[in-house]
Amino acid sequence: GLNVTISTDDPLQFHLTQEPLIEEYCLTMRTWGLSMTDMCEIARTSVLQSGFSKERKGEILGDHYYLASSAGNDVRKTLIPDHRLDFRYEMMMEEVEYLNQHLREHFP
Repeated sequence: GLNVTISTDDPLQFHLTQEPLIEEYCLTMRTWGLSMTDMCEIARTSVLQSGFSKERKGEILGDHYYLASSAGNDVRKTLIPDHRLDFRYEMMMEEVEYLNQHLREHFP
């Protein structure tokens, strides 16, 4: 899966409100028909991909944010159900296994 984030671009030139990032989230949600859980997942990914310090990421996402799957999820902070992050982790592990199998077959 891809890591999807939302950010602003030239907020003084392209945005209509005083809150350009909120505007971007609203437009994304409306345009793509995303749920609040989808938006929370995108926001979480945005924090993970940001240049925030480890301490700041921990404040926003929870102390164990760096762990994969639900092990790193603090649902009280992210509002993302554990089963969604477990699904993402399982899919990633399947993709990794597929790539490893392909490499073993072609590069013994």
